[in-house]
Amino acid sequence: MTSITFPTKAGADGAYASKSVKVRELASRMNRPGRSLYSGVTYLANSTEPTGMTEVAYGGNQARFRVGSALTDLGGLWAPLINGSTASPGTSPSGFTAEVIHAATRFVWRLGYGSSHHVYVDDQPVTASPQPNNSAGYTYVSLTFPDATPRRIRIECVTGTLLAGAYTTAANTFHAPPPRAFQAALIGDSWAQQGIAEHLSMVCGWNVQNLGQAGTGYLADGGGAGGSLGHTAFGSTQRRAALAALGPLNLIMDLGSTNDTPFTPANIVTAATAHWAAVATDRPGVPLVVIGPEPARGGAEATAINTALKAAAVAHPAVAAYIDWRTLSTLTGTGKTTAKTGDGLCDFYMGADDLHPIPDGYLYLARELSGLIGPVLVEA
Repeated sequence: MTSITFPTKAGADGAYASKSVKVRELASRMNRPGRSLYSGVTYLANSTEPTGMTEVAYGGNQARFRVGSALTDLGGLWAPLINGSTASPGTSPSGFTAEVIHAATRFVWRLGYGSSHHVYVDDQPVTASPQPNNSAGYTYVSLTFPDATPRRIRIECVTGTLLAGAYTTAANTFHAPPPRAFQAALIGDSWAQQGIAEHLSMVCGWNVQNLGQAGTGYLADGGGAGGSLGHTAFGSTQRRAALAALGPLNLIMDLGSTNDTPFTPANIVTAATAHWAAVATDRPGVPLVVIGPEPARGGAEATAINTALKAAAVAHPAVAAYIDWRTLSTLTGTGKTTAKTGDGLCDFYMGADDLHPIPDGYLYLARELSGLIGPVLVEA
């Protein structure tokens, strides 16, 4: 921790005065997991329902599982509605993170739909990268341990996974873990919604609440609250309510979007600055870090938006820092995993739709973002 002095406006006359505050890097609040795999577990994911185990009953276990900062039942939990969407869960899929403390020799998650999952035990990954879900029916993710030592089991799911149940080998052997010490929220589009929020949670050792909605931006509304996705722009009444509904926060992050490319940079800045001011009103004292539009896609229009947002954010009193992700990212190139062009990492991380990363890509980008966010100074 250090102390800095900077000029700040004081009084109605707009005169400047000096303000000395203690600050610390966000990196000092990170508890990054190791890259080495957790060795004391046998992992298996398939479509076969386990036998000889007790299925966790719906309805009576609200205090035993933690999703984000909330304690929850497992009964057909779609993470998505946490993010403020007005649509039914099946049409508005988000990623989510669920955790449990378990003290038996075997535990099984039952997942429905979705693209992938990534399991951690005591904050160490069980596999090096996210693993695919079954394309049809349930995916049963089984963890077998040599003994019944209590362990913190965390599963990250991206792109529309249903947490459909769980199984254990003994009754009353699981309970909700305590909340993570550092609580953050990520407001953004489909990149936030489908994977970055969850992976950023793990790579930073935080709980990053997922406030992403596909198709949205500072002006883009993804079809609006009356559309099939039930989505609205970042500064909408619905999105403000979703942010207000969260518990105490240590950090709020905006992830700019290439969805805004149909609009002029000037109009986007007008909407963004109004949104940032509203965040400061709704969450006074919580640092706001603005991250520029996604890299590698969006063309010259997205670059112009990034330039305008950067200038506005640097000048805005509610913004603690601007991360010029579009310029600093190592995700470059015109290719994708299904059509490589040899000119950048998009060959390995951009999905077949040429708009969204694959699960490994979201993990790569979350690690990259954690390094860019780490040096940001916030008031201690």
